[in-house]
Amino acid sequence: MTDYRAKALVEWRRQHRRGTPSLLEVDQELRAYVDREIVQRTFADLVLMIRETFGPERSISKSSLSRYWRRHKDRLLAKDATLITGADKTGS
Repeated sequence: MTDYRAKALVEWRRQHRRGTPSLLEVDQELRAYVDREIVQRTFADLVLMIRETFGPERSISKSSLSRYWRRHKDRLLAKDATLITGADKTGS
């Protein structure tokens, strides 16, 4: 287990949360990459890109990517729409 994952697990348990945190909850660089690419790629393609970019230790499965998508899709789609249209939340 890498150092940042171990530290995240300690904090996770300190908050009395069950299980282990998703790598996307722990690794902010990976999460930013996924947030940027998820709307434009298939899950299978994105998983391969993550493995190539971050290596096997920081790679994730299609299942974990799907769970992340279900939890965050509204935010990610709104963010993507803002990038495409160039509008911000105030509509200007």
